[in-house]
Amino acid sequence: MEQLDTEVDQADAVLRRDTQRYEAAREAWDASHGAVISRGIAAVHELQGREDELLDGYLRDPPERLLEAIGAPPPDPAGRQAWQERARQVERVRVGGGARELTAPTSISRGEPNSAQDWLRGGDEGSVAAIDLPE
Repeated sequence: MEQLDTEVDQADAVLRRDTQRYEAAREAWDASHGAVISRGIAAVHELQGREDELLDGYLRDPPERLLEAIGAPPPDPAGRQAWQERARQVERVRVGGGARELTAPTSISRGEPNSAQDWLRGGDEGSVAAIDLPE
């Protein structure tokens, strides 16, 4: 029993030492990288805010490309919110970023070449993932 107590004490000492090393390394990493990451997160939030403002404007006056791709915004609030999220996805694909895991829409027509429409029809030009960071 005494030997077991000694082994537990040794393991506890090793764990304490390793935990202190990890915490010191983490503090050093945070000190050298934290400011850059914080600026990046702030930039993401700023861009998301700008995107939201643009999409709010699209609810009032949607551009022709969105009218062709997903139709006009519906009058009910839930439908408008869903339309706005769909518009966000279409616009992200159009500008070369954004999520590609969209389901096929029900109202795409007109045959003009458009990468968002081509993808929404089921094109397979690759996958790009959107980045959502914590608030």
